[in-house]
Amino acid sequence: MNELSLERGAQTLLDGHPEAQATLEELVALLRACRLRRYAPGEALCAEGEPSQHLFIVLEGTVHVSREGISGERIALFDVQAPTLLGQMGIIDRARRTATCTALDTTVTAATLDREVFRTLIRGTDGRGIALRRLLLTSLTRQLNEGNSRLRRLVAGADAALVGALERSGR
Repeated sequence: MNELSLERGAQTLLDGHPEAQATLEELVALLRACRLRRYAPGEALCAEGEPSQHLFIVLEGTVHVSREGISGERIALFDVQAPTLLGQMGIIDRARRTATCTALDTTVTAATLDREVFRTLIRGTDGRGIALRRLLLTSLTRQLNEGNSRLRRLVAGADAALVGALERSGR
């Protein structure tokens, strides 16, 4: 990445994750440790079931997240827009990918960290390690909050359906 695109990517992260309280300089240093990749629309960043070898810092574009259903059909889970982190759980716990992530309808630009660089940075006490840990914490917190919101909507929908069924049955 050239210096201008590094700063632009770091500013995107800073704007999208202000709660991480990272500095522009820390984020530029973090992105310097990454490999920049561009994914064409429909191209997979990672596939369900494969080993989790990379963390993706999505800087531009929208990523579609899906998984295989019981009968083999693709089930759309959600779409995420840049800036976001993907693959953080798998790179931490070494589990296989639980979903397929593909570039949606525009080119997706992502900075990728392989497992060894991730391990080195996450243990580091320099600005790169601090920025990475802060981004991970904010990303995982957002993911947990979004999961809780989806769960609440599912439960509310199930509760409404149950109440409706009980009312229709005369109970």
